[in-house]
Amino acid sequence: MERGAKNTMKPTRFAALLSLPLFMAAPAGAAPHGFDLAQHLPPHLSVIFTVAWFGVGPGDPQGAVDPGYGNWKVDFPACGLVTAPASCADFPGAGLQRSIASRRRPLAGIYSSSGRDDESRARIDLMLATGRRPCDPGARIDAWAIQLDSVKFTSRYPQNQQSVTWDLPYRALVAFLARAETAGLDGVVAVANDATVYWHFGDGFGLTTQDARKAALMDDISDMARMAAASPAALKIGGRPLLVFYVDAALMTAAEWQTVLEGARAASGVDFYTLATTLLSSYFGAFDGLAPWLNLGLWQSAQGATLRERAAAWARAEHAQLLADVASYPGRVVFGGLTPGFDDATEDWGACVMRQIPRDPELLEGQIDALAAAGVRPVVLETWDDWTEGSEVEPDVTEGAAKLLAVRRGLGRLGGEPDDPTGEAALSSRWLGFGQPRNCCFAGGACPDAGLIPSPRCPPPPDGGALADAAAPADAAPSDAPSPGMATAEAGCGCAVAARPPAQVGPLLLLLLSYRKRSTSSRSCRSRAP
Repeated sequence: MERGAKNTMKPTRFAALLSLPLFMAAPAGAAPHGFDLAQHLPPHLSVIFTVAWFGVGPGDPQGAVDPGYGNWKVDFPACGLVTAPASCADFPGAGLQRSIASRRRPLAGIYSSSGRDDESRARIDLMLATGRRPCDPGARIDAWAIQLDSVKFTSRYPQNQQSVTWDLPYRALVAFLARAETAGLDGVVAVANDATVYWHFGDGFGLTTQDARKAALMDDISDMARMAAASPAALKIGGRPLLVFYVDAALMTAAEWQTVLEGARAASGVDFYTLATTLLSSYFGAFDGLAPWLNLGLWQSAQGATLRERAAAWARAEHAQLLADVASYPGRVVFGGLTPGFDDATEDWGACVMRQIPRDPELLEGQIDALAAAGVRPVVLETWDDWTEGSEVEPDVTEGAAKLLAVRRGLGRLGGEPDDPTGEAALSSRWLGFGQPRNCCFAGGACPDAGLIPSPRCPPPPDGGALADAAAPADAAPSDAPSPGMATAEAGCGCAVAARPPAQVGPLLLLLLSYRKRSTSSRSCRSRAP
């Protein structure tokens, strides 16, 4: 994909956040990190990985937002994967939909993760309104872990070589923090990192040795710590940020990780907790919390009379070593790993090997059975939006919000929260009512009309006067005014009705009715070429 794209951001508060201070001196004689996460863990904590590597690129019939499409466009012709996100093709049961690198299609249409425009920021608001808030348990998701590929080679450092694709999740993180701050939501965004990227793609950025890659990663973690410490919207436990990492034990030892993390703490002047995805309990030597990532090899060997029993056996195998050894590491925590399934459109990134774990409700139920029996309460969900490898929870055009509601029920079962049909209906309606801003109207498909744009802002307590700004503007620009063509109106607790720009409107009723009728080894190098 294209590199070195020029930054054309307007000088807004969002742009100012891209230029947060680059260095903070470490305090002299800082105390060593204390591994005491277990003592400060809240009663419930569910963190969902959010890969956020999607853009809307040049040539899009409804206008470009980003320099590239990111992971909407991934092509492996030998395996039958050829995509064209700027065009449409018939999708079974849903009519014309954008042609993307996935076996499913997003209910709310394709989108930019970058937060560069009103449309992208409205999508971020929809996600934040889906999570747990003071006024609404939402999907019982406590924090969105926005997974960075890099900080060093993004628009935060415009003087460095740039990666268009890596810049998408960086901008998404900045936008999520800004939107959550605007809505007055604290602790709902976890700063995360794919710590394998420099090993897979570092050569193209001058990172050709182990030491160079570790140094670049340490610089990134220092920036992550500063960003998290500076924002009230960032997830903190006991006053310390929790940073989340996707790791590969073949790339760095636990000892190497401990050196890198301590170096980042010293360079940033910020002490932080860490949570990593691995099956190896030896990593407790460096990390405060560990969670298994979905493991395809263990799935193949798992057995059970039913899918639910097989899923429970699989989950027990994934967590076994962590649970057996955590007592040897005081203060550490085992997080449960939870996934809706796996359905890889890339077929192992061009190897043409089908990789699947059934995306069936019984899979989630079995995993919850195993976690509940083991007494594991905090959870890492894998993933909100990895459409390419098919582990997404985000609502799609054929199932609607079914996977999201199944996750909500599972988290409720783990946390002792009662069934809540009314809350489920409200959550489903929120997504059904959003429409598809990026649709196939230009190709003769459905043209969804103005939908609901929920604001994540909660109303004040009853004695606080009028409702809070339920229709917060889509950009936190100094003027605090909505962009042209975006009219908003209050629509109850935490929701607003918005009329989208004329180029994006059309009849929505038919689409909603059809949706309602229908509603009824670990991850490989799945990173994108930068």
